[in-house]
Amino acid sequence: MIYFREITYAHHNPTQQLQMWMHWNSGKQKCTSNKPDVNWLKDAMGKSKGRILQAVELYQQRYKDKIKKRVKAEFDLHGAMTNKERMGIHHRVVSKMWKAEDEDVIAEITGEVEAEKQKKKGKKDKEEEEKEMSNKDE
Repeated sequence: MIYFREITYAHHNPTQQLQMWMHWNSGKQKCTSNKPDVNWLKDAMGKSKGRILQAVELYQQRYKDKIKKRVKAEFDLHGAMTNKERMGIHHRVVSKMWKAEDEDVIAEITGEVEAEKQKKKGKKDKEEEEKEMSNKDE
């Protein structure tokens, strides 16, 4: 059953109705992004990294098995916990392990982080030069 108020609202506010229709029905186009012929340009350019990882984050990626064992042991000691407590314990264990790690490992990981920073900085400088050259041509 359609009420007069709804008809009046739809008649006076067609843009909002259209926006809602687009919101609910626009999900069908998402499946086209998975097709290989659509993303050929993205594939050609390569996947860009969003940000440079910090040294501790890179350490966590490299030594995740070692960290996982220690964190699991800490969880077993504390028993039942909330997610907030688990995150705190995980953070504490990783920071202790990072501080207690050998100087060789720390130097290796910080060197990789610095190399990534330099590489990203080099890309930015190159892009800026290309923009300046294109502006001079115009």
